[in-house]
Amino acid sequence: MTLSIPANLLCLSLASAALMLAAPARANEGDQLVSLINAWRAAPGSCEGRRVAPLSALKTRGALAQLGIDSGRDLKQALEHADYTPRHSEALKVSGVSDARGVMAILREGNCRMMLDARFADIGVVREGSTWQIVLAQPLMEGKLKDWKDAGRAMLRAANAARATGRSCGGRDFPAAPPLKWDSKLADAALEHSRDMAHEAVLSHTGSDGSTVGKRITREGYTWGLAGENIILGVGTAEDAVAGWVDSPGHCVNLMNPAFTEMGGAYALDRERRGGNAYWTQVLSTPRR
Repeated sequence: MTLSIPANLLCLSLASAALMLAAPARANEGDQLVSLINAWRAAPGSCEGRRVAPLSALKTRGALAQLGIDSGRDLKQALEHADYTPRHSEALKVSGVSDARGVMAILREGNCRMMLDARFADIGVVREGSTWQIVLAQPLMEGKLKDWKDAGRAMLRAANAARATGRSCGGRDFPAAPPLKWDSKLADAALEHSRDMAHEAVLSHTGSDGSTVGKRITREGYTWGLAGENIILGVGTAEDAVAGWVDSPGHCVNLMNPAFTEMGGAYALDRERRGGNAYWTQVLSTPRR
């Protein structure tokens, strides 16, 4: 939508941005504007009559600096095309300004609420002639994930909480199932597969080397009698991963299968390629006695 503010400042939301891939602003110009914005965020003063606490600096992301101006694609679609998945994002355009300081003056006058939003951590600047575009985004995973082993243990707790209650998985009823036990070899196999998927940017039960879950846990030295695997992409916590599997009939069947007695879990992500998207793997098994 068009805002009534100086120099034709256009604010674009997820529903209305018209963007495509394009060349970023020349490095010195974009970097200068980012530096000015970060200096403002470090000492913001007030916004719309309210005092604002100092904010962290924004980090330039190549994916955001390559979203072109006015291309007929909305912001969400453009970010997906750039393999960047945000939790929240906004973009604005300033026209008729020749330098970064002129853009900054307009931002201070008409858009402090967006520029001083504490949720945002990433930024990208594009310039075409006298038109500038600034994209701000909150990465999907920002501040959510810790060590993969801690996340895996959280997955175990969430899985056992789900198994503690009987449920229907795609019309198939399951009673409550016994709790799963953690196994480090299964966890290593889960980590291997998550890293492989993140590296290849592909969500698949088949590894890039053609491996299956059974082959992967065998490589870790685990002797299994029954093996299964759940995977999911793009959720922010282990609890969200398990919730997604509960809502998916096939994954739910794996999760509630009382024949499984042990599990391992992990995540991996490629921040540069996927904008914080995480690949989660849960490996379920029963050892062969």
